[in-house]
Amino acid sequence: MAKFYRIFLLILVAATLDGCVLQSTTPLFKDADGVLLLGNKKQRYASYELDKLSWKKSPDSMVFEPVSHHYKVSNGKDSATAEFIALRDGNYVMQFDEGKGTYVYTLVSPHGKEIFLYLLTCDYLKKQNIAGIRFKKDDCFIEPKFGRSGFDALLKHLPIANIKLQAE
Repeated sequence: MAKFYRIFLLILVAATLDGCVLQSTTPLFKDADGVLLLGNKKQRYASYELDKLSWKKSPDSMVFEPVSHHYKVSNGKDSATAEFIALRDGNYVMQFDEGKGTYVYTLVSPHGKEIFLYLLTCDYLKKQNIAGIRFKKDDCFIEPKFGRSGFDALLKHLPIANIKLQAE
């Protein structure tokens, strides 16, 4: 799993994941496909983890700075890009790239001032038997043809949102 994405998830989840997450070696979406879901101004976001049916605030936060159709995401030490691509019913997929040839994907659902993230772990996806996802050891990869329609299909198989972002 990509280093900054792991750091990003550790900031968000404050714990390690059971497995790796859905990824690709080439971007599925172009910059022009992205929308500025979080607005067009630089903004700091606090993250919260669902723990025993209540939200616990993580000690670290991150800054999302709009650049073209994506965001530069920084935790003060490392940075990456996050691009939100619109799906059906007001949902999004986030394409996350730390610039090292691995793109990671998470489903996103905004509700008012809160942004809920649905982590697509390989362990979870293996149980769903979704076409267009290839498994190799603990990793899972999206086939190039997966695209927007594949993520729309994944919306039927959403795990519980266990992370949320909220503007500070």
